[in-house]
Amino acid sequence: MAKMTKVEKLKAQQAEIQKQIDALSDTNRPKTLADIKEKIKLYGFSASELGFKAKPATKAKTAKEDKEKAPAKYKNEKGQEWAGKGAAPLWLKENGKLSDKLKKKYAIEPTA
Repeated sequence: MAKMTKVEKLKAQQAEIQKQIDALSDTNRPKTLADIKEKIKLYGFSASELGFKAKPATKAKTAKEDKEKAPAKYKNEKGQEWAGKGAAPLWLKENGKLSDKLKKKYAIEPTA
């Protein structure tokens, strides 16, 4: 068996010491955490005071945003579309009322 170099001996010692540190840390960790939590509660520290950054708030989707857009049934020369739901656009109205003549003119042929 070859003789260990000084570096090899030191690395072996380092590995043994690291094992001891890890074992001691594992043993002390729960009590240390409890102590820290107690101090945070006692002094009323906030997350930002402790160096934590707040997560950016995400906007919750509304039911309206979650729905898929209905396919267009009508389209005018300018490319404006209407799905036949909600208030009718002005370009489909005559004298303030929805026009059957304009609906026929701007109807999009269904694709089969």
